Amino acid sequence: MFADSTGIVFSLDAQTGATIWKQDRLQHRGVGRPAFVSGLVAVADRQGWLHLLDPMDGHFVGQYRVDGTGIEAPMLGLANGRLAAQGLGGTLSVVSVRH
Repeated sequence: MFADSTGIVFSLDAQTGATIWKQDRLQHRGVGRPAFVSGLVAVADRQGWLHLLDPMDGHFVGQYRVDGTGIEAPMLGLANGRLAAQGLGGTLSVVSVRH
């Protein structure tokens, strides 16, 4: 999984490099590097939202507002399905993800 410079999130075949799916609804939102948590793909954006995507087809599973000032720092996967994200305003949020 990766997000390109425009914010489109891609899943690629590891053997061929072919695109399996792409999620373009986050385009121009300044998404960061995807992380995996509880079997889901998590991406955060500069608007302060954490987005959870299904790894099979890229559809949205959930969203959570972390910080209204935005998120640009890489997220950190923790034990037991938790994910830490720090907002530009200094808020550190730990989100438990259950799927």
